[in-house]
Amino acid sequence: MTLLFFDLGGGEVFMILFIVLLLFGAKKIPEFARGLGKGIRYIKNATDDIQRDIQNNMGDVKNDLDVNRKLYAEKRDQDPQNQSQSKSSTNENEGSEGSEGSDRKESDQESGQTKSD
Repeated sequence: MTLLFFDLGGGEVFMILFIVLLLFGAKKIPEFARGLGKGIRYIKNATDDIQRDIQNNMGDVKNDLDVNRKLYAEKRDQDPQNQSQSKSSTNENEGSEGSEGSDRKESDQESGQTKSD
């Protein structure tokens, strides 16, 4: 059976544990394991805090997006009323400018000048 951690087999893990036992002694291994456990717990708590902060911030962002969507929907609902009023005023302005524009084209053509758009 092969462990996926550094691709070590069972015999290799046993050999590493035996070397650690020889280097640190039987009395130091529990202290070493406690320190390792505290370090792992500290890292786990830190990652949990970070995840909790991210989740809280995501909730705030979602709330802000919901408010923005509501405001956009309200504005969009109000815009057709404003657009119909602005279209009627724009049509009135275009009608008065349309006759002046055709007069200008005729006068430009008579003088030999052509206006290119």
